[in-house]
Amino acid sequence: MTTIEHVGGTTEHMVTVRDTRGREPERHFVVALGRTFRVEPSNPQKMRNRGRVGTVMTYAYEPEHAPDEANGRGEYDGPPGFWKPMSVVLRFADNGRRGRADFSDLVEVDA
Repeated sequence: MTTIEHVGGTTEHMVTVRDTRGREPERHFVVALGRTFRVEPSNPQKMRNRGRVGTVMTYAYEPEHAPDEANGRGEYDGPPGFWKPMSVVLRFADNGRRGRADFSDLVEVDA
């Protein structure tokens, strides 16, 4: 389960990743534009962009929704007018192309 809280406006987000199966420890990190991360999904079947290093360019958003059976997205308790980011758009270092990754798949790269 991934929890996302905004820290600095809409450019910085505090991410908490909890493994619901109890296999991995809880991780906390800040995702901000310009920071570098490696894509390492915990799901072994999730191979897309695995092991690639990239810089955060922007976020892919979903508008806030009220709880509703029709959309199934649940409630978001962020500030009014704030859109909840669903994934990160990275520019990969190996070829300069852009790609998406889930917040829970990101691992900080040591500077």
